Amino acid sequence: MRTRVNEKLLSEPWQRLGRGLCIDIRCTARGFRRGNPTQKGDHQVLIIENQEHFDKVREFARSVGAVAELQKHLDFLASFGGAAAKVRCRLYSDFAPHSFFWRMEYSSAQGWKPGLVGGLIYSGPGAPSDGSAPSFSVSLNADAAAGGQHMWSIHT
Repeated sequence: MRTRVNEKLLSEPWQRLGRGLCIDIRCTARGFRRGNPTQKGDHQVLIIENQEHFDKVREFARSVGAVAELQKHLDFLASFGGAAAKVRCRLYSDFAPHSFFWRMEYSSAQGWKPGLVGGLIYSGPGAPSDGSAPSFSVSLNADAAAGGQHMWSIHT
């Protein structure tokens, strides 16, 4: 099946998510939906468990001009750990502002098993990564530690 968007034929299923929404085959700005996660081929790679929180973080990133920074880390989580048929990532809300808790899951004969866990942690004005509130997270990146610019980092 082919779909036409702005006079351009789209033949890949992920392209039908909407013009301007797809950054690459793994991530879309509004294509993440609980129960309909980001796909890589026929396989789920990133499952959004709290759509409302996800939308708020995306809107915040958009409002401060940091969508590309957030998307870079979402792309990494969506492609981390190997073949899409064997690895997927669940994204949950986190207590730290504009941040996520994530959990990798690995396919086995008994079903999906939990694996590596961590956080996708925001740092920026009012939320330095120097171990203090509100995120209680530490970064070796001087910009993140100072909270001088809007950025996210992956913690395990």
